Amino acid sequence: MKMSLLARLKKKCRRALEWMKLQRESALDAHRYFCSASWAGPAKKHELTHIESDLIKHYHVLEKGLVMADFRPRSGVAILKRLIVLTSIWKDAGGDENEFHFQAALAVIKSYHRKHHNLNIDVSDLIPPGFCDEDEICKVDAGSKLPNEISADDLAKFDRFALSRHSVRQFSLDRVPEHALLTSAVEVAISAPSVCNRQTWRVHLYEGEAAQKMLSFQNGNRGFGHLIPTVAIVTSDMRLFGGGGERYQGWIEGGLFSMNFLLALHARGLSSVALNWSRLNKDDRLLRAAAKIPEHERIIMLIGCGYASEGHEVTCSPRSPVSQFIKWH
Repeated sequence: MKMSLLARLKKKCRRALEWMKLQRESALDAHRYFCSASWAGPAKKHELTHIESDLIKHYHVLEKGLVMADFRPRSGVAILKRLIVLTSIWKDAGGDENEFHFQAALAVIKSYHRKHHNLNIDVSDLIPPGFCDEDEICKVDAGSKLPNEISADDLAKFDRFALSRHSVRQFSLDRVPEHALLTSAVEVAISAPSVCNRQTWRVHLYEGEAAQKMLSFQNGNRGFGHLIPTVAIVTSDMRLFGGGGERYQGWIEGGLFSMNFLLALHARGLSSVALNWSRLNKDDRLLRAAAKIPEHERIIMLIGCGYASEGHEVTCSPRSPVSQFIKWH
């Protein structure tokens, strides 16, 4: 049966309204990113974080050069010189010289010098005196190293382990995850890949009534949310990004970190459930205010975790055949 004229008009109006809503939501997302990202201007309150972002980007480029198969001596000179300047900018802006990424920058400069020294190549014209004093130990290991050994048995164990994880919706109210256990899970999760090693992930943790408050803003935990003892909200610090090309990077990095975190929880005997945050900006503002999450952090998702109740069941969640996901080119 053909759609009536009135029905067609209503459909067009609904589509137009949804399009306008999408444009508004996208504009709000863009505004939050623009006001936080390092390229948007010298916002004084974010100055040190923006300098930190540049430090990380530059030292990581040098790190990558040090491990290339076709390593070229005295390569990356412009990056090296800029990194050295950035260390001075950091100090002039009042940055702590013991800060992790400042120390990492010094360690990479020292590693660059050491690699050339071992090849009997002089780079004293590139690196000022004082940066490469071997008696002064950097507080961070950075530069190049040999990879960790992985056995065939390790790979087989990972396959079994990854396939054994399921989202759980039945948690015990008698046990709350220990802080040390959650901290160690985050420590493993931060090994996730990150653009230029900028490590923008942040994790906000809530327990008890605070956890239940956070869940009240999420619409996918009906029927089991009251059983979740601990909630993690994963975010991405947009101040460490730059340029319009990185506007989606926070969601990518947040997703990579979240999967690592879910597996790390599983490895520690903790069960978890991934809770999406696909909401409008008005909902985002409400959660952000209640959770005390700053504007420069993009909310990625919520994760409920705890100890599974005895005899709990999980969904089968059947997966499509692997052929559906692969396209050879």
